[in-house]
Amino acid sequence: MPVIALAILTFAHVLPWLVNRSATPTDPVKICFALSAITTIPYLTLIAFGYKSDVLIRFDEHHLNELLVVFSMLYSAGLVALWFGVAIGLKLKLGRAIKLSKQKTSPLGTTFVISMLLALYLFGLLDKIGSSGGVEFILSNLNRRVSIIERSSPISWLMEPSAFLLCFVLLYSHGNSKFPGRIVTSLLIFFIFISLAFFGGRKLPIFVLIFSMMAYYIYVKKFNFYSVWTVSIGSILVLFFVGMLHYRGSTDLSLLSPALTAANSVRNLSYIDTYIFIQDYFSRHGHWHGLTFRDLFVRTGITHDGSINVPIDDGVYIRTLFQGWHVMPPTDVSAMYPSSWPPETYGNGYLNFGAVGALAFFLIRGIIVGVCFAICRASKYAPTFYFIALFAAFNFHMTNLRIVQFLLILIPVLTFHYFIQGALRIRAAP
Repeated sequence: MPVIALAILTFAHVLPWLVNRSATPTDPVKICFALSAITTIPYLTLIAFGYKSDVLIRFDEHHLNELLVVFSMLYSAGLVALWFGVAIGLKLKLGRAIKLSKQKTSPLGTTFVISMLLALYLFGLLDKIGSSGGVEFILSNLNRRVSIIERSSPISWLMEPSAFLLCFVLLYSHGNSKFPGRIVTSLLIFFIFISLAFFGGRKLPIFVLIFSMMAYYIYVKKFNFYSVWTVSIGSILVLFFVGMLHYRGSTDLSLLSPALTAANSVRNLSYIDTYIFIQDYFSRHGHWHGLTFRDLFVRTGITHDGSINVPIDDGVYIRTLFQGWHVMPPTDVSAMYPSSWPPETYGNGYLNFGAVGALAFFLIRGIIVGVCFAICRASKYAPTFYFIALFAAFNFHMTNLRIVQFLLILIPVLTFHYFIQGALRIRAAP
């Protein structure tokens, strides 16, 4: 049965490549499907060959097989819904004001933009190091990243948008006017990668390299995504991912065989354990019918619910339920397990509204990604809009946490856009 589930899911993920041959960096459907494949197919392959995590081992063989087949069919249908949603979003009609013409960038303006973005990033970086307890505290608590994040000041929120925009502006200007040079551009991007990795995160540093590769493809030179160069970059990212698992103390790799180390890394990349648990639990206990989004309204002050400090990360509920505690929104975060299993679009749709919810949430996510790429294409891949489009495709999901993360990126980036547009002399098309 797991082999059948794997076959269904694999076929669903390759569909966009069977339908058209458009370049991946400009195709939101292929980007979303490729990311989904990375987080589902390798781990499902391990399961099909007998691997069972401490989550899956709790289910008897027959029931687990049923859950896996249902998951593969419903998730595959969700991918089709996402595809349809992207197509709807791409049809958005945009006004002439958003259409930009690509002109030669000004070295003076480029230097000013790069200097300002770099200064903002360094300011946020130093502030985060200081407010998080200093270098020694951070290095000794990489296995407790929540404590680092909680101690960060709001100023450090500027780190992420300024870091990514700096990479995009560097590559945009280099491709447009060869300024700054290749060495300076590469060194600055590498510095951002290293400094973001310093805080123990894996997602942001990996995104920096992947986004930079896509921006290079758009702004500098098209290349084969299946070349030796891209495979080498991919290998570096895999080594970084596995190495950070060990360095953060997520697992003691020295006590594991190479096979178990690889299996643990693949599992850590996937949300299938969370999805299977959600399917089983909410099929037996009933769905929440949108209650998770009530927490978002409470945290933003739209509604008031006494003195309850609800979590912005709805994955805390899932992890707490797995521990055997009975909770449901709204619940004070102090009364729940101090860890999170992000439900993402599939899981949040299912726990709220069942199978219909999962499909609907995939559709909505697709529409939002499609809208972002429609704006990006109309702007002729202006750095700010291309970054927003990629961030939506890579990180946006229909959960409280991902919605907040997207807004924390969207608001400052749109603010930066007009500053960058003027400084780089990108003029509105006539």
